[in-house]
Amino acid sequence: MKGITVPEVIICQLLENIVAYIRKDLNDHKGYDKQTFLYKLLGVDEYGSKIQMNAYNYFLQAKKIFLRKGNLTVNYGYNWDVAKIVALHIILPSEQYAMGAIGEDEGYQSEEDAENEIYQEKFTQWLSSNYQVMITSENIGEINVVYHVLMAMLLACVPTLELNGLRIPKFSGQDVMFQDDTIPTGLFHKVINIQFQYELTVPQLIAREALKNISFNGTPILSGGN
Repeated sequence: MKGITVPEVIICQLLENIVAYIRKDLNDHKGYDKQTFLYKLLGVDEYGSKIQMNAYNYFLQAKKIFLRKGNLTVNYGYNWDVAKIVALHIILPSEQYAMGAIGEDEGYQSEEDAENEIYQEKFTQWLSSNYQVMITSENIGEINVVYHVLMAMLLACVPTLELNGLRIPKFSGQDVMFQDDTIPTGLFHKVINIQFQYELTVPQLIAREALKNISFNGTPILSGGN
């Protein structure tokens, strides 16, 4: 039987795979930066000019960030232990009822056992979720670079999210400002918002005996004395 959809697990695995892919791609093309996917994202603009702000070269900085050991761990919830280095934190600000689905009442996607002796009905509901991937670091420049890379990579991975049940994903972002008395000074935060809908389907707690046959007993009612 298929388990329920757990969005943070899907998002976590995707982020880890993105980081691993970029690192492997950089290592596989040592000395050939222009052949890397990261360079395709941050190498040059449409005019052939390097993507940089003043002397800050986005590709070179991104390369350092992704190759540095310890960077870009993926955590569920805000992890204070790694907040000072470049780290990712998955947060769920909101989740709510989206709409009635086929089989919102019992009877949707019912299952029978191998011998067709019992069946189990399922209940389902669509949920509208807004997850956040929070990027933290003591270096605001690093946060900005990672933000742009992840935003682009998540957009490239929309088919993966769809196939895993996170439907119609939409992405947005923002800076986050905390009060100084709650967050130590010198830490910077930026979030990527991932909005989507998914179907939560769960089995009924009690399995029932399966209906095996239908019997009809009786005689037809004839009209007109015939």
